[in-house]
Amino acid sequence: MNVLIITPLLALKGGVSNYFNVIHKYLKVNHYFFEVGSSGKKDTFTKRVYSSLKARNRLRRIISTRQYPFDLVHVNPSFHYAALMRDGLLLNYMKQQGIPVVVFFHGWNSTINKLVYSRLRRLFLSIYGKVDGFVVLSAEFKDQLLKLGIERPILVETTPVDDALIKGYDQEERRPFGAKGSSPQVLFLARVIKEKGIIESILATEILSTIYPSIKLVVAGDGSFLESARRFTKERGLIDRVRFLGYVQGKEKVRAFKESDIYLLPSVYGEGMPTSLLEAMALGLPVVTRPVGGIKDFFQDGKHGFLTKSTDPNELAVKIRKLLASEKRWQEISSGNHQYACFNFLASAVAKRLERFYCDTVERALLRSLEGGGR
Repeated sequence: MNVLIITPLLALKGGVSNYFNVIHKYLKVNHYFFEVGSSGKKDTFTKRVYSSLKARNRLRRIISTRQYPFDLVHVNPSFHYAALMRDGLLLNYMKQQGIPVVVFFHGWNSTINKLVYSRLRRLFLSIYGKVDGFVVLSAEFKDQLLKLGIERPILVETTPVDDALIKGYDQEERRPFGAKGSSPQVLFLARVIKEKGIIESILATEILSTIYPSIKLVVAGDGSFLESARRFTKERGLIDRVRFLGYVQGKEKVRAFKESDIYLLPSVYGEGMPTSLLEAMALGLPVVTRPVGGIKDFFQDGKHGFLTKSTDPNELAVKIRKLLASEKRWQEISSGNHQYACFNFLASAVAKRLERFYCDTVERALLRSLEGGGR
């Protein structure tokens, strides 16, 4: 099978780019990347239209000059107006060529969803209703597609944890802070934007410091709210409590997970399936988070850590304290999270499920063609 995967620029930081930078190592099918979009700079509407037409022309040349045809094209639009239109042009051309198409929505924008549902539903279905299959990161996203009128198969998948991340990891060496005679450390590893709950995380640490005088919050990541978070930390007199690592990857990222006791993500953002949370579980961290996006599809309160609908720092502090107060509970959750993540989230397993969906999609498209139902 030959699969063409249309992605944003893979050199960029971002959910979709990170997904394919990890998953491509484990895909067994022949796959080729076709990168579209800008380098992150804001473009005018005219530039976006020109870029979309240019991408379509490049795609035409690639498809028309290949010795071996593509069996399937995998498109990854953001659920945003400009991306939907740009990738809609590309997938419409593919359907004209008779090539089956899979669309993967990695996130969801509720504002755009309301606009599409109320005013652009017919246009959306005229383009995306022809798609042969969809992949999403949350059952909630699947429900929204069904409400819009999508009738094709929809796979609910997860973001992948690179198998290499846990290479050499020994769960038996994992011990909570009390057992290793160290200070408790809470980890916030995510894009540092206000919606991810960075301010609430800092305030929860401030509250906990009255009980655990040596507690630390480690913030790993960069983002538009990073400098504001630094200023807020200074204003609260918490410079000794909160440490900012900046963007981390590779061994530095693994070290941040291994040296921490709890992973904290009190996000109100429209999450798909946050990779950092799954990585934390794979490396044995109990988690305190909120039931947003794909998290609520699998996360069991009390089993994987604790869920809270609240963003109140006092409530977050209560949940964290429950994990720090019981070594037995901490150990059971740590071990359970590692096993659960290894079974469900590793990139090698995600790649197999995605390839199975590719094959099923091509078979269904072929059957529809033979039955005269079109694509």
